[in-house]
Amino acid sequence: MGQSKKEDEIRAEFTPSAEDILDMIVRKEEEIKNRIRRAKSEAERMVEEAKLESASMKREAQDAEIGEDLRKKRIEEARKEAEKAAQEIVSQADAIKAIGESKLEEAVKLLIRNVLPVQK
Repeated sequence: MGQSKKEDEIRAEFTPSAEDILDMIVRKEEEIKNRIRRAKSEAERMVEEAKLESASMKREAQDAEIGEDLRKKRIEEARKEAEKAAQEIVSQADAIKAIGESKLEEAVKLLIRNVLPVQK
């Protein structure tokens, strides 16, 4: 039985008290709370980064879409301007041709008078 008393004393010396166990539980709870707080902060940071990246990508997509719309609009404006210029050139050519045709007979008579000797 002497052995048993000595073992009991050793166990008592190395066995934590109820107060020690409560202290360990409180420390562990604090440690877990701190880990949760850090994980939550990290998660919030990651969410904010994702939101910023998403907003940036959305702006880039909108800019690209606006750029494409603007490019198409400018191409359409240039096409209309080119068509208008072509129509003006055709109109001017028609006007010049009409003037030339209306004066053709007069030009031929003038040419004949100046090239051929006058006959009396």
